[in-house]
Amino acid sequence: MARTASGFACLLCGTAFSRHNSITRHFRDKHVDEGVDYVCPVPGCSTKPYSNRRYFEGHLSRSHPELKGLEAHKCAVHKTREDQ
Repeated sequence: MARTASGFACLLCGTAFSRHNSITRHFRDKHVDEGVDYVCPVPGCSTKPYSNRRYFEGHLSRSHPELKGLEAHKCAVHKTREDQ
C-alpha cells in the first residue's frame, strides 16, 4: 500500500482508495485469498464454493445463523483452484 495525496493506492494493482480500511479489505479480498475457494463446512449445504471470504461469511450468517459467533470460516475447506 502506498500513501497518495488523495488517500491510498494498492501497490499490486494500482487501485486507489480514500480510506485505510478500504484498501486493507481490498488487499485481503483480492490478493491474500487469491486462488482459494471457501467451501461450506455444514453437511448437506449445497452452496457453491466462494472465492471471497466476505461473501462466504455472508452465506454463513444468512444460511447458518446457528454458527454466529464462531469463526466458521476457519473450519471451511479451503481448496486452491488448481486442485479442483
